[in-house]
Amino acid sequence: MATMTEAPWRLQPAPGETQHDLQQRRDRAYFAWQLADTEVFWRRLSGAAIDFAGARVLELGCGHGALSADAAAKGAARVLGIDLDDQRIAFAQQSVPAADPDRAHVMAFRCVDIAAIEGEACFDIVLCKDTFEHITDLPGVVAEVHRLLRPGGLFVIGTSPLYYSPFGDHGRYLGSRIPWLGALMPEPLLFRLASARHRTTISSAADVGLNKMTPARFRGLFAPHEWNVRMLRYNAGDKPLLRVLSVLRRLRVLEPLCTVSIYAVLVRR
Repeated sequence: MATMTEAPWRLQPAPGETQHDLQQRRDRAYFAWQLADTEVFWRRLSGAAIDFAGARVLELGCGHGALSADAAAKGAARVLGIDLDDQRIAFAQQSVPAADPDRAHVMAFRCVDIAAIEGEACFDIVLCKDTFEHITDLPGVVAEVHRLLRPGGLFVIGTSPLYYSPFGDHGRYLGSRIPWLGALMPEPLLFRLASARHRTTISSAADVGLNKMTPARFRGLFAPHEWNVRMLRYNAGDKPLLRVLSVLRRLRVLEPLCTVSIYAVLVRR
C-alpha cells in the first residue's frame, strides 16, 4: 500500500514497465490509499450517525470509487459514483465491483456531470469527500444535490484543505508546499510563476482546479429554508497545528486563513 511519503501519483516506473502498466499500478495504489483514508473521513464525522442500511447513495466526485465501495460495505442498497475524470471512472468500473463480487450488483460508476442525472428525490444520501474545494459552480451543484435528495436525505461533506489555509493551494501552482501561498502572494505574480512552471496560461485559481472556498462561502451555500445543519465541524483532526489554528480562527479576520477543513452533514428540508 502507498504511504503518505510515497504518494501514489508519484510512483516511479519499474524497469521495463510501460506507461500503461505504471498508470494501472498508480491507480491500484491510489484506490488502496483512499480506501484506508475513508476511516479518517468517518472519524472526522464521528457522531453524525449515518445509517447506510438499505440507502440509495450518490457519491459526488467518487474518483477511484473507494468511498462508494465503503458505502456498499456498510449496507447501502444502491450506490452510484460519479466523476468527471474518465480515467478514474474506468478504473472504478473495472476494478471496484470485481474486488467485491458479492456487492457488485449494488455499485455503478459513471463519468457524468450531476446535472445530467435525471429524476428527483431519488437518493437518501449524497457523499462528497475531498471534492467540494474543486467544484467551480458550487451553487449549481448544491441545487442539483437538493433536487436529487429526498426530503430528510443527507448531504455528507468533507472538504480540505481550504484555499486560504496553510497549504490550500494543494501544491498546484508551484509544486511545493509553501504555507499560505494563495493568500500571501499577489495573484499576478503567483499566476505568472505558475504559468511558467506549467508552460501554459494560468490566470485564475480555477485554471488549477481550485475554487477559493472559505468558511463563510460554504455557510452561504445552504439556505435555512432548504437545509438543516445536523453537524458542522471545522479543523477536524488531532494534529497540534489544527488545535492552534482552531483557536486563531475564532477571530473573524483570521477565519479564512486558519480554517483547514470543513466536515458537515446537511439535511434536505
